[in-house]
Amino acid sequence: MSKRLDGQAVVVTGGGSGLGRYIAERLADEGARVHVCDIDAVALDSLRTSNRGITTTVADVSDAEAVNRLFKDALESMGRLTGLVNNCGVAGPVGRVETLSPEQWNAAMAINVTGSFLCMQHAIPLLRDAGGGAIVNMSSVAGRVGFALRASYCTTKWAVIGLAKAVAQEAGSEGIRVNAVLPGACDTDRLTRVLAARAPVEGKSVDELRKEASEICALQRLIDPAEVAATVAFLISADGKGITGQAISVCGGAIGS
Repeated sequence: MSKRLDGQAVVVTGGGSGLGRYIAERLADEGARVHVCDIDAVALDSLRTSNRGITTTVADVSDAEAVNRLFKDALESMGRLTGLVNNCGVAGPVGRVETLSPEQWNAAMAINVTGSFLCMQHAIPLLRDAGGGAIVNMSSVAGRVGFALRASYCTTKWAVIGLAKAVAQEAGSEGIRVNAVLPGACDTDRLTRVLAARAPVEGKSVDELRKEASEICALQRLIDPAEVAATVAFLISADGKGITGQAISVCGGAIGS
């Protein structure tokens, strides 16, 4: 594989498993030094065992002190920072908006939005010190298309696009690029869990919902998480040096995207 990320030092949040792990491993495969955080210590142990060059911190990105510790650890491990992938997020509750509790709503906002904000606050000065760099906020096709029964998730994913666009304007003159990537329905364990939560509410089976998720796409299939990871790697690399302030879908041509 190309080593176009040689010399890069990137933090990936929520990278212990799922899409975040695909991203962390792709960046490492392309030559970057990678530091990953997650709340799941077991998942981080597995990641380090499989990828000896990746370093880790157990951290909850909604906790300001934990984020401070994350970036201290990252600097100690990598020496500098040239990239951040704000991947950490939760799917949030499934249900009509009037059934959601304030606690459920606030939990999704704290992790998906505030977590990205806190990490960007720490990353920007470090990227400036490195002479520039790139940030990718992981949004979703739900950041462009409203989905019934997913109000909190959709709201947070719209929010991180806005955050990326605003900070892109603030930091562009310093050589810092900020973009959002919007995956469609990725073929991961997380998708299965979301569909399992939706199934009883909608009176459908998981298989029926999975088929529907494929059929709303021009490509008529789910997205391979490796395809999303490749897009993130491109945006982090010098190949993406002319791209900032963008919301880039990797959704197979989902209707409405």
